[in-house]
Amino acid sequence: MSTTIRRAVIPAAGLGSRLLPLTKATPKEMLPVGDKPVIEHTVRELVASGVTDITIVVSGGKGLIQDHFRPNLALVAQLRADGRNAYADAVEEVGDLSRRGHITYLDQHGPYGNGTPVLNAARNLGDEPMLVLWPDDVFVAGTPRAQQLIKAYEATSCPVLALMPVTPPPRKRGGFSLDPTGSHDGQALTAAEAGSQRTTPLRGSESQDAFPARPEGPDSHARSGMDPADSHRYGVPVVKEDLNDGLLRITGLVEKPQPQDAPSAYAAIGGYVVTLGIVDELLAQEVGETPSA
Repeated sequence: MSTTIRRAVIPAAGLGSRLLPLTKATPKEMLPVGDKPVIEHTVRELVASGVTDITIVVSGGKGLIQDHFRPNLALVAQLRADGRNAYADAVEEVGDLSRRGHITYLDQHGPYGNGTPVLNAARNLGDEPMLVLWPDDVFVAGTPRAQQLIKAYEATSCPVLALMPVTPPPRKRGGFSLDPTGSHDGQALTAAEAGSQRTTPLRGSESQDAFPARPEGPDSHARSGMDPADSHRYGVPVVKEDLNDGLLRITGLVEKPQPQDAPSAYAAIGGYVVTLGIVDELLAQEVGETPSA
């Protein structure tokens, strides 16, 4: 199996139902965070992590996403003619992201859900792993979240997912103080997923073990943690072993458990390295099916 991650998928075909009527005409991926739409933060993270092939999976009504990343030579020329070179540079730079990330767009075929865009994009994957990042969250860190996920995969050759901790008192791990209270900017923890747990919606081959990535440097803190009462809003991993230094070996993922049923004090936060084994498992599932134990 290839150990180089060049490809990434951004699922952007959802209806944005929870934000209606705001998302009736404006894709939720285009809502601003600072001076950029949220999906641009995700694209920049991937480009900064060395990804050279980005597939954005879209549906009808998402043309604004393509318009945003499409070069606009006429607008740039007009801005320069008006002496507004800083704005012209900014517009050019956004258009250049499409070239640097080699962005392509793919219409979603099949039901909405996390597995469908992965399968849509995996048709030409071969045996290459790929990153899957949902453009719902923005991570600010010295080392991009995507780069941490890539490093975890390179170290383990296993499926990987990003995690954030619940909000216990800060504790020391491997020289780093994991502070999920928001007092430090930085990366969320990342974890790699074992392939043997049948309750895991995304899993690889039965022989795989898996490990998390290691937080790097003094800025490697989760910006915020999951409130234990909010476990029903997240996928919660089944932790098999704490390997210290932010390393967790996990064997499964329980989707949206009630607090009393949550198997650990972590939550998955929409960043994955998907391997061929996971794609094969998704292909074997019926629509709406959850793998059984």
